[in-house]
Amino acid sequence: MSRATTRAERERARQARLSAEQQRAAIARRQRRTLALVALVLLLALLAGVAGALLGDRRTGTAATTTSTSVTTTTVPPTGSAELTFPAPGETLNGPTPCPAEDGSSPRTTHFQGPPPQCIDPTRFYEAVLHTSVGDLKLLLNPEQAPNAVNNFVVLARYHYYDGQPFTTILPRKAAQIRPRFEPAAADSPGYTLAGEAPEQGQIFVPGTIAFVPATPDTDDYSASFVLATFELAADLPQNFTSFGIMLDGQQTLIAIDRSGSQAGSPTRAVVIDSITITPAGLIN
Repeated sequence: MSRATTRAERERARQARLSAEQQRAAIARRQRRTLALVALVLLLALLAGVAGALLGDRRTGTAATTTSTSVTTTTVPPTGSAELTFPAPGETLNGPTPCPAEDGSSPRTTHFQGPPPQCIDPTRFYEAVLHTSVGDLKLLLNPEQAPNAVNNFVVLARYHYYDGQPFTTILPRKAAQIRPRFEPAAADSPGYTLAGEAPEQGQIFVPGTIAFVPATPDTDDYSASFVLATFELAADLPQNFTSFGIMLDGQQTLIAIDRSGSQAGSPTRAVVIDSITITPAGLIN
C-alpha cells in the first residue's frame, strides 16, 4: 500500500468522524430546542393558571365569552442603531470585601480586591427584581444550583455594581447580555475572577433563565457578565454558562427586552438596568 493511499484513507476516516460529530451536535441542538419549547409551553400554562386562579372569583355569574386572537410575526432588523451609554465607576474597596448592607444602603462600589465572602444564607432562595427602563423582572435565585454565583450576584447587586448598565447584546428569541463597562475606567471588571459552576450533566436554558457567562470566550472568569435567556433559541446557549436562577414574573418586560434586539445582536434601543432589589425568600428544603 502506497503512502498516498494511506494518507487518503486517514483523511476519509477523519472526514467521517467529523461528519458524525456534526450530526450528533445537530441532533443535540434539536433536542435542546424541543425541550426548551416544552418548557416554554409549561411556563406559559403555569402563568395562565395563576392568572385564572386570581381572576376566578371575578368570573362567577358572568356569561362566558369567546375571543379570537391572531398570530403576528415581527421582522427582526439586521442591525441595531441604539447609542449605549455606560455609567462612571463607583468607589474602590481596598482590602477584604465586607458584606454589603441587606437594605441596599451600601455606597455604589465597582472595584474590589478579591472575590466576596459568603454573604448569603445558602439554605434560602433569594428574589432579585431587576428594575429596567422597560419594566421590572423578578427572578428566583437558587444557591443550591450555583452557590458561588448566587452569592456573587447578590453582593454585586447590593453594591449597585449593575446600576446604569445597558444590555450590550440582544439576540432575539435567544438571550440578552449584560457585559459591565464603566467610562472612563482602566478595567471593566470587578477586579477579581470567579470560576464557573456549570453542571456536569448538562442543562436546558428555559425562558427567563439567568446565567453568568465568561468575561471572554477563552477564560474561566464568571465574575460579572450575565445573560437572560428569552425564548426558544436559548436552547443553543453554550453549556459552560453558569445558570443560577429563573424568572418568576415579568413576561412583558422580557418580551420588551427581546424586541429591542437585532440579528447582529446590537440593540435597536437602549435597555438599561436602573437598579436591582435583593430580598431573602423561602427555605430551599
